[in-house]
Amino acid sequence: MASPTTRDEPYKPRYVDIGINLTDPVFKGLYHGKPRHPPDVQAVINRASEVGCSKLIVTGSHIKNTWEALKLAEEYPTVYATAGIHPCTSSVFSDQSPLDTREIIVDSEKSKAIEIELRALIEHARTIYPQNLVAMGEFGLDYDRLEHCNKTVQLHSFKTQLKIAASLSPQLPLFLHCRAAHKDFVSLLKGTFGSRLEKLHGGGVVHSFTGTYEEMMELHELGLYIGVNGCSLKTKENCDVVSKIPLQSIMLETDGPWCEVRPGHEGWRRYVAIKAAQKSEAENSQGPETEQPQKPSQDKAQAVGGIPSRYKIVKKERWVKDALIKFRNEPCNIELVAQIVAALKGVSVEDICEAAWANTEGLFVLADKQTEGGEVAWQDGDTDYGGDVYNARGFHKGRYVGPRRHHRRRTNEAIFPDHRNVWAKTADAGDESVVPVEHEAHGKEMKPDDDGAEMKPDDDGAEMKPDDDDEEVELDLEGMKLNDEEIGPDDDFDENEQGFDKPPGGRAEMDYLLQKLREEDRREAERGINQSDDDDGYEVTADDENQEFESQFNEGERDVDLPSLRPGRRRSSRRRSR
Repeated sequence: MASPTTRDEPYKPRYVDIGINLTDPVFKGLYHGKPRHPPDVQAVINRASEVGCSKLIVTGSHIKNTWEALKLAEEYPTVYATAGIHPCTSSVFSDQSPLDTREIIVDSEKSKAIEIELRALIEHARTIYPQNLVAMGEFGLDYDRLEHCNKTVQLHSFKTQLKIAASLSPQLPLFLHCRAAHKDFVSLLKGTFGSRLEKLHGGGVVHSFTGTYEEMMELHELGLYIGVNGCSLKTKENCDVVSKIPLQSIMLETDGPWCEVRPGHEGWRRYVAIKAAQKSEAENSQGPETEQPQKPSQDKAQAVGGIPSRYKIVKKERWVKDALIKFRNEPCNIELVAQIVAALKGVSVEDICEAAWANTEGLFVLADKQTEGGEVAWQDGDTDYGGDVYNARGFHKGRYVGPRRHHRRRTNEAIFPDHRNVWAKTADAGDESVVPVEHEAHGKEMKPDDDGAEMKPDDDGAEMKPDDDDEEVELDLEGMKLNDEEIGPDDDFDENEQGFDKPPGGRAEMDYLLQKLREEDRREAERGINQSDDDDGYEVTADDENQEFESQFNEGERDVDLPSLRPGRRRSSRRRSR
């Protein structure tokens, strides 16, 4: 690729990190289950932006953290997400063999349930998060780490997800993983999408590529992109392959918090050698009169293995703001990946950045999520999706965790008509110019009594009640599950809602009304499941907790028990006694 014409200003690189695992606990300050520092996802995203990495794709590796990735994408305008099951987490499709407990086999019942959940997740996300879900993945085969999941189960997982991907309309791009499994990997792709992948309309990328030159070229000829990160630059063979990846097929990533480029990697050593040679050549071209070497600046930047770092690097126990954590890879390190790839290929960093940017935008179509007043403009302010959502209807284990709904009136308007919906009054109450309108529930015109009095449900004005033999049901929130006869989350308590056939009237109609009211009570109770009687509905926000923990951490109390840092826990405003 020819370099663009010279500019008055130096080139400012721009990157898209196509693979970053921001849902990993280390970005919440958790290491092996223990809190070491406050959550710093915002700082990680800020550092990425400072180096020109303006878009991040957070990969989903199983159903739960896919929802977490979607929540991050909803919160941060520069973040996008993928949805899928990683080969190393594909054990969800399996169980012990009944004949030999040491043997792990594919469980047909589990597989069917997982397939339904994954399909529902994708369809739900494409509806609710239209700009955030940009690919299906990460999924594929990994024969280097069979201790996590055996070949049989991995193959089943890959086939199942390929079937889902092929059935989507329109198809999503594929975010693929292949490690030491090229033959089976390509065979299954061709079996699903054709010998030339002609049925793969959404395209795809094989990320974190570590294969041979022949494997890379086969993927390139099939129209797939190649993702490069620190793992792609470890060995001499890796570097030789990366140097030959066509620019029209290359993408850049960090795959943090893993796959960091380290001083012991061949790519690092080659980059240092190339930069030293270039510096020596430049000095020789200047002649004997050269400037005196300057003393190194005493700023936060450090030189690691001969390569300067923008940021101070500290151990996790010595966390400070605006510093990188040692051995925790971040999106801001993508500039080092680009510099090494450019050096290996003998082209400019601009060539690499622009080629990777064009390839990434062409595959994923990352729409700009404009902000207004600091919030995502298209975000629904009344939605709150739990990280443990397991199906598209918004229910998990009987608990509703989908979008919050506005409360409707407790009375049924077919029985207790609301005058605001029945009459459109154009003058004072005593005016005769009252315009009757069609009632929403029954679709028929309702008229006032002859004496002009307001209509009442019964002649004696008494409130209608269910029969005495209708016993109140005590809610069991833990064991409660949604069945086909209950109201779904999309019904919103309208008349003739899904799951209810409205009866003509009388006792049957009252049973129908009572069932609806009980269902609404159950939902309201579930929404307040984490509130105590005297906490006024107040719940400590994440920012409050972060500030509290940070102040205690800086004062030396490093073993502070912070419930918000424990997965699956929500903190009430009532402090726990110690």
